[in-house]
Amino acid sequence: MSVIVFLSKKVATAVHNANPEETSSVERLTALLALQTINFGVSIAALLIGLLTDTFVETLMAVASFAVIRLLTGGFHFSNLDVCFLVSTTGLAAIPHMQLNTYFIYILSVLSIILIAIFSTRKRVLPICIILLNILLHSPIIILAIFFQSISLKHNKR
Repeated sequence: MSVIVFLSKKVATAVHNANPEETSSVERLTALLALQTINFGVSIAALLIGLLTDTFVETLMAVASFAVIRLLTGGFHFSNLDVCFLVSTTGLAAIPHMQLNTYFIYILSVLSIILIAIFSTRKRVLPICIILLNILLHSPIIILAIFFQSISLKHNKR
């Protein structure tokens, strides 16, 4: 059991025991708390790393870009939330420190469009429009965040 699920279950049990008639089951509360904890935890941890490495604004751009595309397209979920936390935080915190030339921005844009078009279980048009807009903006941070999310779609079954 992951640390996040363990702590979420403790909180969920306390909430449920405080008002059992008006709360969801402990299992449902645990799942909801764990997901919210991982979402906020990854964002906060990545932003703290960005603050410490003097890339806060760039990290914020990466987190926001990743989150928007993730909401629109869905994606792979690790079976262990601790692994999810580590991979997501590391990836998002690393993005502002990567340099891309124009050629790689175009390559990652095309690859992201292909991955989203083939594997997204949700919306496709809006994320692809965001990628096309980024080609005009020419932001390596945005396309790296989108590509990071897009590769998680590969694990979806169509």
